[in-house]
Amino acid sequence: MSPTVKPIQLRMAVANGALLEVPVFEKHHRGTNWLAVIDIDGTAPSGLSRQFIDRGKGECFYLIEQVKLFDPVEFGADYTRQAWAEGTASDGTASSPPRPRTTSWSRSVRRALSP
Repeated sequence: MSPTVKPIQLRMAVANGALLEVPVFEKHHRGTNWLAVIDIDGTAPSGLSRQFIDRGKGECFYLIEQVKLFDPVEFGADYTRQAWAEGTASDGTASSPPRPRTTSWSRSVRRALSP
């Protein structure tokens, strides 16, 4: 049996509808950052739907006017790495198309959102 994920309440600085601080952020140029409101959705591949929140500019990380108090949110930061799969074409040349690495954690999030 998997451990239960308990919700965490965060307090972060906000100015004019924009977050001025976030719990995670990847600064590298290959980094990917996101904030999403999450909900259970039986039709989605992971069983969760995500409404991604627009990024801010300058010192503002995200524009959170779309987020309501106590909405379950997901902060994400990932350093994008490439996994290479080698193959050989019929003309004898080698090809290496990039494939992104992914991780799965949706089961524990679904449990946390379930009533």
